[in-house]
Amino acid sequence: MVNIDIVLSSLIAQAPLVAVAILILYYTLDRKIDKVKIELKGHIDKLEKAVDGLSNRVEKLEASVAELRDRVEKVESSMSELKGRVDSIAARLNALRRDVRTLAKGFYTYQTTLIDFLSAKGVVNEPEAVLLRGSLKTAVPYVQSKYYTEEVRRRLIALLDKEIKDYTWDDVAELERIAEAIYNEYIETGREDLLDYYPKLMTYIAVVRGLIRRREMEKKTQGGAVV
Repeated sequence: MVNIDIVLSSLIAQAPLVAVAILILYYTLDRKIDKVKIELKGHIDKLEKAVDGLSNRVEKLEASVAELRDRVEKVESSMSELKGRVDSIAARLNALRRDVRTLAKGFYTYQTTLIDFLSAKGVVNEPEAVLLRGSLKTAVPYVQSKYYTEEVRRRLIALLDKEIKDYTWDDVAELERIAEAIYNEYIETGREDLLDYYPKLMTYIAVVRGLIRRREMEKKTQGGAVV
């Protein structure tokens, strides 16, 4: 390794001016190097502080993300619980809807049975049936595609065009099938006009059924009287 002091002593002995210049340059560079070191150390310190600050921010961000994840999980849990409650309510509503439909069916059955009986006993006569038939003909619902089709509608109109005295049990059965199709269409679509039309048609069917029974009873009575 070169000894700088020996080199400088040799230079001073041989060339004093050159030695002085080199000495000045050496110390100048040494001070600049020290200054650069100090500045570099300051930059490194600032960089370390910046890295520490960035690390803290990253830690806070990670904590925020973790907190957000927890909140999202809680929201998802709440949504799942809410969905379960909604599904439960929907199931109860469907059950209630079925109960209401069953009750309505029972009421219609009772009503039509009563009207059938009254018609057979002569309490409800043909003029009332004609009046109800006219009301039904003017309010025939427009068609839908699934249950209450155009073909069903045409058959309904054709049956309503028949004279009361010409109805048969086959006609009654077909009217009942049409009424069932109208009711099923209401269940499928929720159309209020179908719900309004259905009990009227069922009432008319009950009247016709009772009139047919009375007609058959009268024939039997007349046949027995002739014998």
